[in-house]
Amino acid sequence: MTTHPSSVHPGQAALVRELAKGGLLSAEWREIWEQTPRHRFIPNPAWRQLRRSCELVTGPERMDLIYSDEPVVTQLDNGDNGDNGEGGGPGIATSSNSMPSMVARQLRALDVRPGHRVLEIGTATGYVSALLCRRVGEENVFSVEIDGVLAAQARANLAAEGLHPTTAVADGELGLPAHAPYDRILSTCALRRVPPSLAGQLAPGGRAGHPDDRCLLRGRHSPPGPPGERRSGGPVLPRRLVHAHALPPAGDAGPAGHHHGAAPGD
Repeated sequence: MTTHPSSVHPGQAALVRELAKGGLLSAEWREIWEQTPRHRFIPNPAWRQLRRSCELVTGPERMDLIYSDEPVVTQLDNGDNGDNGEGGGPGIATSSNSMPSMVARQLRALDVRPGHRVLEIGTATGYVSALLCRRVGEENVFSVEIDGVLAAQARANLAAEGLHPTTAVADGELGLPAHAPYDRILSTCALRRVPPSLAGQLAPGGRAGHPDDRCLLRGRHSPPGPPGERRSGGPVLPRRLVHAHALPPAGDAGPAGHHHGAAPGD
């Protein structure tokens, strides 16, 4: 497990206390979250997701948002929002740093353990990749992002933390077959369904999950799933995966790893 030597940021410490109080973090995960301050992965500008729009946040309010249990929108209109975040587009969130409690629930549901090989669909800022690196080892973390600019920013964020997982610019629906199979696959972006190409990259006994913390795929020869989960001779294939990142829905999903509505996050 890779660690970061710096002391715990006070905002991160407060956020982690709340997640732990809610029963979302084991002792091992709590240490990892404390070592991974959220603000290091949030670009400037950043926005708060409102019911029907996004609000630019600056100054002290920006840090308050970052260290709240809320998603932070990190890209509008596929990046066409100008350097000051006030472009002429419709202002639709197209990438975000996900709601921390949702991330914690998803990681808990997937039971990610040291040594697991993990594929992340939707790198975004690289924050979840960093958490995974510090849990399973950077050599076991693989992440795909369809937006090349976001992928480059994520790699820079991760490198600043001394972390170098495998990242690729690709359509998340295709996964990353060159490095398969994976013990865990997590989607941090909105998918309407689990493509067979992803199901085929799951190792026997592996799991794949959705941001709402459900385990939606289980590899062949896995233990029984929760009540109501449909099973077959191979992986469980749900009809849909939708609504990532706890953001209000605002449009239809595009290719996996990117989204034209409720923003994909990491």
